[in-house]
Order: sequence, then C-alpha cells, then structure tokens
Amino acid sequence: MKLHIFLCCVVLFLASASLAQQSMTLTGTVGASAISIYRVVSYTSGAATLVPHSGTTSGGVGISASAGSTGATITVIPIGIAVCEFDGAFTVGNVATVNGDKCHDAGTQSLTASTLVGTGVIGIALASASSLCTSCGTINVIGPQQVSPIVSSATTQLPPVTFASLPGAGAPGQTQIFTDTRYTARHTGSTWEYWYQGWSVVPPSTLSWTWLNQGSATIDVSKGFAQLAVPAEAGENIRMRYRTAPSAPYSIRSLSTFDPYTGVNYNRGGAICLNESSTGRFIIYGSGYASNTQLAAYFSAYNSPTSTIFASTAYLSASSLVWYRVDVSASPNTITYYSSATGDSWIWQGTSTGGGYPFTGLPDRIGFCASSGQATYSVTQNIYSWVVQ
Repeated sequence: MKLHIFLCCVVLFLASASLAQQSMTLTGTVGASAISIYRVVSYTSGAATLVPHSGTTSGGVGISASAGSTGATITVIPIGIAVCEFDGAFTVGNVATVNGDKCHDAGTQSLTASTLVGTGVIGIALASASSLCTSCGTINVIGPQQVSPIVSSATTQLPPVTFASLPGAGAPGQTQIFTDTRYTARHTGSTWEYWYQGWSVVPPSTLSWTWLNQGSATIDVSKGFAQLAVPAEAGENIRMRYRTAPSAPYSIRSLSTFDPYTGVNYNRGGAICLNESSTGRFIIYGSGYASNTQLAAYFSAYNSPTSTIFASTAYLSASSLVWYRVDVSASPNTITYYSSATGDSWIWQGTSTGGGYPFTGLPDRIGFCASSGQATYSVTQNIYSWVVQ
C-alpha cells in the first residue's frame, strides 16, 4: 500500500502563548509486527508496510504518532515535532539517534551534511528526563532517512524555545526563534550566530564578565541580553561589568537601552565603560538625563566610582535603542566616540588624545555600567550586543 503524505500543524503551548509549528506526517499500513506509539519505524519497500525499526544506523522513516497491529493504518512523523520513547535518560539540546525502535541520547554533536546521512541521527531533544520516560521525549525530527535526504530538512526552523533552552547542537542553516526574547539564532554548522531586530549581534550572555564595585547591583542574562539593575543610591556610584581590554587598536560597539526614572538628573547608563585600574578612573559613555529634561547620549569622566570630573551631553536623542561605539588607538593614545541609530552610519561625538583623558595611559578594563545617582529611583542598563573588533 502507498504511503500518503500530507501536512498538518502541531500546536505547542509555550510561555502562555500558542505557537504553531508545521510537521510532516505519513500514513501507512502496519506490517507483520505491531507498532507501539512514540517509536521509530521503518518500512519495507517490497510490501510498502511499516515495521518497528531495528539497528542503530539509518533506515528510520520517522516516529509513530499512533499505535497499530498488523493491517492497521497509523500516522508517522518524519519531519517536525514528535514524541519519541527514549531508551534511558535524555537532555534537552542533545542529538537523538536510533536504537532499535527507540530514541537514544547521543550527547552533543556538530551536525553537518556529512554527519547527518546514514548515521542514525533522528533529531534534537527538546526536553529532558533523568530516567526512563515513555511519553515525554519530545524531539525535533530532522531525519526521515528513508524518505528523502535529511540534509534538506536540516535547513528548517526549529520550534520556539526559551533562550536558556537553545539546543547545544544544530545543523547548518537551522534557525531558532525564542519565546522570551527578540533574538533569532542561526546555526552555521559549528556554532550559533545571533540577530536582534535585524542586526547581527553578539549577546552579552555568550561572553565572560567580572564585577567591579558591584554593591547591591544585579545582573540578569537569562534572556540573552544583559540587564544591569542598580538600586537607588544617594550620590553617584558606578557599578560595572568588565572584561580585560585587548591591545590597541580596537573598537567597541554596544547596542543598548537605558531605563532611568524620567527627569531625574545624574542617572547614568554606560553602554560602554572604560576603566584604568592603576588610577581608578572611569569613562561612562551611554545614555543619561541632560538638565533633568531630555534623555540623551552622555560622556562622563570620573576620578573614582563616586567622584565625577565632568559630564558632557551629546545632542543625540537616546530615548530608544541606540548603538554606541568607542575606538581606542595607540601611538598616540586616542579614544574616539560615536553613536548611531542604524549600527552602520556613525555620528562622531568627540575625541580625546594624549593619555586618552582622563586616563594617564589607555584603559585596561572595558565593559558596561550604570549609576542611579540619587536616593529614590533605581535604573536599568540593558545591553543587547557587545562586540570588540
């Protein structure tokens, strides 16, 4: 009997929202051996009937979405979201391979065209279980190995997940959208690359950071971007997340928003912050309030986290998502500041030369920071991309 192919939609309920993900389904007749639900199945080309899969390599047509005995018609999912019974524990993001008619957690792997075909890869686990679980092994099926080359299906979009649940492995061209953030991820075959509202970005959560003068400030990177929250404090006090600066020349580019309390002066958000550890001096470059009225791009120099040298307003509205850029060069020491609404067309905001004022040399710590500047209202600095080139 022929296998009849049609499309249906599997509806997933994630983060209190219903999101549709297309899956391909097949219907076919069960052969000599009964087939259980949620199992890997193959078909016999001669009799064109479905049978339980055997072995650990290629041959599986998909996952059974219903059960049946000899002569019954059942539904099989070769591409898309399916539940597969695993042979033991499994972890979200790991590669699922076939082990007889069950799925098997094969750990993390880099899936490429050469590793997909004929290896027994059936999909990517979308859930975890610490022990045998017959009906909770949700996977993204990417391998109908008897129906068509699975390389072609590896370019499809993965089902939506939270940012923290991004699979560790993927296939070239696979894209991932998220239920809790505006990032989109695409797998190159070796790693994930990210976009935010159409921009190619580097989420701060993918980098390593160290606190400087943390105080009661907190950081949240669970959704990819860095959300630095600084509580209300009497007087300015810089709270910074930093990395060691590379050798000059280099360029820092930061995509950010700043959430101050409206109209309060001394709120400072540092999309890019520079620190010279030998002197303790800082530069904050980002958003702040000018004369208690307008949120604007701000440059501030400090002798210490609590001692301001001066602040200068750049007349660029920073009430929404803004790119900031700082170029650092040596011989002579020079620091140049830019801002942009697009990330590719830059407005020059100023240049400091000599020691890279207020530094005696060049900064050895680079990162992002914020200061609430007053005792009533907290502030939040959000960083969506932070790149050193």
